[in-house]
Parts: sequence; C-alpha cells; structure tokens
Amino acid sequence: MDFIELFAECSITFAGFAALHSMMEGSKGPRGALRAWSTVFPGILVFCLCIFVLLLDMSNVSEVNKWRYASAVGAVAGGMQTFLTLRMDYLFTHKGHPPQARGFIRSAQTSALGGTLVMLMGAGARPEALLFGIGLGLTMLPGVIALIHSFWLTLDTSLEET
Repeated sequence: MDFIELFAECSITFAGFAALHSMMEGSKGPRGALRAWSTVFPGILVFCLCIFVLLLDMSNVSEVNKWRYASAVGAVAGGMQTFLTLRMDYLFTHKGHPPQARGFIRSAQTSALGGTLVMLMGAGARPEALLFGIGLGLTMLPGVIALIHSFWLTLDTSLEET
C-alpha cells in the first residue's frame, strides 16, 4: 500500500500547487477557467481514489475485490472527468474560443480516456494493483499537461512581447 500512500501525497501536493498557480497566473482568458479546472481536478480525483483504496484496505474486503471496487469507482470518476473535459472543450470551441494549443488539450483528453479504460480493465477481468496504479497515473497526467500548458502560454506570451 506504500505506492497508494505515495500517490495520495503527490496528488494532493500537486492539486495545491496547481490551485495556487491557477489563481496567480494560469486562469487568464476565456479558456482560463477550463485550464484551471483541468489543472486542479485530476490531483483531487487521484487523491480521493487513493483514500478510497486505503479505506478498502482497512476493511475486510478481499484483495481481488479491493482492486475491482477501486477500479470501478476510478472508471466512473475518470469517465466523468473525461466527459466533462470534452464537453467543456466542445462548448468553448463552438462559442468562438478554440483551444490555444490543440496538441496539449488532445493529449490531456487522450490520457484521461486512457486512464478510464485501464480502470475499466481493472474493474473487469484483471483486478490488480498494477492496473490501478497505471490508471491513477493516466488520470493525473491531464493535470500535469494542463499545468505545463499554462507555463507554456506564459512563456510564449513573454517571448512574443520581447
């Protein structure tokens, strides 16, 4: 369970840092709210999933069912994250605010979808810690990508002004 505790610590630290960055720098422009949400939410989601596994570990649920239940909850939560991100991106684009860096947003969406699919595999035929860990990593990656995107936008804007 050490890796779950490590994921929990890293994800909540990341979410806190991302929240501070979003408030200070990363939430400018029409897509700023989406970028801020996309930066903070994955860290909070991964933290909650890790806490859920730790709670299951304290109960008398079998090892196989622990990973099956955790993966099922992760798949539902990750699926909601993916759906909301895709929907918000679609709405912003149709309101005349296209992505500022299409590659960043598509890679984040692909990672979120990948995390959901890996969690689905863990909820079904292969309930194991490795798949859950991979799913957690892929679920957190969109936040990392969104944070890199925020820094990239700031750097790009600074370079254009000089």
